[in-house]
Amino acid sequence: MQRGRRRKLNVFLALSAGVLSLLLDAGTLSAAVFANFSPARHERFLVGDPADPDPLNPTFLLDHTKITGVGLSAAVLVTPQHFLTATHVGVFDPTFVSADGVRHTYGALSRTVLQTTLTSDLTLSNGTVLPAGSVHASDLSLVRLASPISADDGIAPMALFGGSLSSIVGRDVNLFVQSNRAGSDTANFVQQIELNTGAITDGVAYRYDNPPGLPASDELRFSGGDSGRASVTQINGQYVVVGTHMGIGTDSNTGDFYSIDNYVVPYLEQIQAVVALDGYQINVVAVPEPGSTGLMGLVVVLAVIVVKQRTALVMRKRE
Repeated sequence: MQRGRRRKLNVFLALSAGVLSLLLDAGTLSAAVFANFSPARHERFLVGDPADPDPLNPTFLLDHTKITGVGLSAAVLVTPQHFLTATHVGVFDPTFVSADGVRHTYGALSRTVLQTTLTSDLTLSNGTVLPAGSVHASDLSLVRLASPISADDGIAPMALFGGSLSSIVGRDVNLFVQSNRAGSDTANFVQQIELNTGAITDGVAYRYDNPPGLPASDELRFSGGDSGRASVTQINGQYVVVGTHMGIGTDSNTGDFYSIDNYVVPYLEQIQAVVALDGYQINVVAVPEPGSTGLMGLVVVLAVIVVKQRTALVMRKRE
């Protein structure tokens, strides 16, 4: 953990609508904020109401055939019988849509809260120091469905991102939000975070910094109701899961706004161990490391930025 002056984010849970009133004030927005919202590009469905069987949007920025495992609810399928979500969202029956637009809802049976192992000492907001190597409940959960999803339903599990720190920092990531919209942002840094729920989780942060006057972009920032939704990135034409949405916050020094994900990479072995009990194997896509001198130089610069920004973040209530 970096010593000396620390950068601190005031981070708030991006909760599902069912518990929004408990931890977010009434003035909080209930939809993600897009820098340049375009219904033709950012709506997954032509109308975008998840309660209606609206047709798939043919001009959506992502290929519908490759994201059937991304739920219409806060779920992302990783085997025919398991999906990932944010722990604070709770257990629910997820709905997925096939590439031909047919919606399927499945019954959830149980969940496993994944565990975070601290990579360095972590000082909590109350002054308690948690030692490196200690294990704590995270905000990333793996939920088991009552029955496996039939291949006839046309719902395919998503692959999971696998790579080093340098392979996620600076990468463009597509972010799904409530109302079944999607945009993107750039991953800025990865850090272990304290939540006001008591969880300690590995998070990847996206800075909302769309400069005014520049060409339109897909950038967005999370808001209340977005938790548990999926983040994916494209590797060789395949969409792979980076994480599930967890929180939102501002940098107390700069005022920069950040969206925070539960990051899947530190939990891959745990996920595999759980799904193996049902005879499944997760699909992890390794990320090619930069090969040229120029790209390696870029990675070094990004790594320095990460080191400067690592500190204990605190997820807490908005009073």
